[in-house]
Amino acid sequence: MYNNNNINSLIINNDKLFFSIFRNIYLNKLIFEHVRIFKIVDKETTQPNKKYFNNGSFTNYNVKFKEFSIKSLLNYELRSYIKNLTIKSNSYKQQQQPQQQPQQTQQQQQQQQQQQSQQQQQIIDEDDDYFNLPVGLIGEFVENLEIEKEGLILMPNVIPPSVQTLKLIGNQFLVPGCIPPSVKTLIFVGSKQIIVPGVIPSSVTDLKLLNSEQPILHGSIPQSITSLEFENNNEMSSLPGILPTPSQIKKIKFGPSFNCQLKPGFIPSLFQGGQVEEIDFSFCQGVYNKPLVDGAIPNTVKVIHMSKDFNQPLEKGSFPSSLEELYLCGQFNKQLTPYSIPKNLKTLDLGYSFDQPIVPGSLPNSIIELGMSVCFNQSLQCGSLPLNLQNLEFGSKFNKSIPSDCLPSSLQTLKFGDDYNQPIIPGSLPSNLQSLDLGSTFNQPIELNTIPKKLNELYYSNSFKQSTGNIPSSCTLIEYYINNNQQQ
Repeated sequence: MYNNNNINSLIINNDKLFFSIFRNIYLNKLIFEHVRIFKIVDKETTQPNKKYFNNGSFTNYNVKFKEFSIKSLLNYELRSYIKNLTIKSNSYKQQQQPQQQPQQTQQQQQQQQQQQSQQQQQIIDEDDDYFNLPVGLIGEFVENLEIEKEGLILMPNVIPPSVQTLKLIGNQFLVPGCIPPSVKTLIFVGSKQIIVPGVIPSSVTDLKLLNSEQPILHGSIPQSITSLEFENNNEMSSLPGILPTPSQIKKIKFGPSFNCQLKPGFIPSLFQGGQVEEIDFSFCQGVYNKPLVDGAIPNTVKVIHMSKDFNQPLEKGSFPSSLEELYLCGQFNKQLTPYSIPKNLKTLDLGYSFDQPIVPGSLPNSIIELGMSVCFNQSLQCGSLPLNLQNLEFGSKFNKSIPSDCLPSSLQTLKFGDDYNQPIIPGSLPSNLQSLDLGSTFNQPIELNTIPKKLNELYYSNSFKQSTGNIPSSCTLIEYYINNNQQQ
C-alpha cells in the first residue's frame, strides 16, 4: 500500500512531468512560430537577381536584398528577423530625370508637381536626419549586411556580432571597433576615407578593395587576411607599405579594371614573406590579355584562373612548376606545345573557345582531370591524352569518333557533350571506366562488348531510342529528359 509520502512523491513527479511536457509543447510552438516569421521575412527581403557567366556556363546566381532607408527600416515591424540587409541612401532618387508624360492639363501638371515635391520631402526626411545608424537598428540575426550611404559615421555596437559579410559602398567614417569580430568577409567599394588601425578586426580573412582610393595606414590590415581582391593598379601599388609582414595571404583576385603587366618578382614584392597559392584573373573584364613572362608567377602558386579575354601563346616557364590546377577561361585558343603546361599539373580546364589539335606530349601525364572547351571539335590521336587521366569531359561541340586505344586505361569517368552522336567503336572505352554520360543527342546502336563490364553508371537522354540489351546487367541505367535544350 502507498503511504502518504509515496503519494506526495507521486503527485510531485506527475506535476513535474506535466509541466515538462507543457513547456516542451509551448517551446515547440514558439520555435515554429519564429521559424515561420523568419521564412516570411527572408522571402520579402531576398530575391534572385540574375545569372552570371562563370567558367563557360551559367551556373551561379547573384541575389539582391531589399533596400531600406534608415527611416523605413525603423518602421519595419519585423526588422529583428532580417538575415540579409541592405541599407541604402535614397538621395539618388532626387537626381533621376522625370519620365516623359503625355500631354497633360494644367490641373494634372500641378498635381504631378505636388506629388513629386512630397516625394522629395519624404526622401529628405528619410535620409538627411541620420548621420549615423542608431544602436539596435540592425537586428541581431543579420548575417549579410550592405551599407550604401555617403557621410555616414559608423560607431561601435551599431553592427551586431551576427554579421559575417559586410559590404560598405561609398564614403563612411569608420571608428575603430565599429566592425564586430564576427565579420569574415569585408568589402570596400568606391571609398576614399582613411582606414586606421583597429577598424578591420582580426576575424576578417577575405578583404576586397574595389574601386577604392582610401588611404590605409600601416598596421590597419590584420595578419588574419588570407584572401585579397583589388580592382585597379593604384590599389596594388600601395600594398607593399600596408600589408603585414610576413603576409598570410594565400589567394589574390584581380578586379575588372586591373591591367598591369606581371614581371618576375613583382607578386613576392607585394606580399613580403608570404606564399601566394592561388591567383584569379577571371574577373578582369575586357582588358587583361598580357603575355605571361617566365618567372612572373611565383613558384608557390598552385591554382590559376585566367581571364576570359586571355589568348596568349603558352611557352615553357609561362606557369610555375608548382601549378596543380589551371583554368583557361573564355577566349583562349592557342596551340599547346610540349612543356608549355607544367609537368605537375593535376587539373586542366580549357575554357570556352579552345579548338586546336592536341599534339601527343603536349599534356603532361600528371593530369588526372581534363575539361575540354565548349568549342573543341578535333579528332584525338593515340597518345594525345595523359596516361594517368581519370576524369574527362568534352564540351557541347565535340562530335568526333574516338579510335581504339585512344583513351587511357586509367580513365574512370567520361562525359560527352550536347552534339556528340558517333558510333562507339568496340574497344575504344577503357575497361576500368566506371561512369559514362553519352550526352543529350546520342542515338547510336550499342554493339556487343562495347560497354566495359566494370561500368557502374550509364547516363543517356530521352533522345536515345536504341536497344540496351548489350549493356551489362550490372550497370545502372539513368535516363534524363531534355526539353528545349534544358535538362529537367
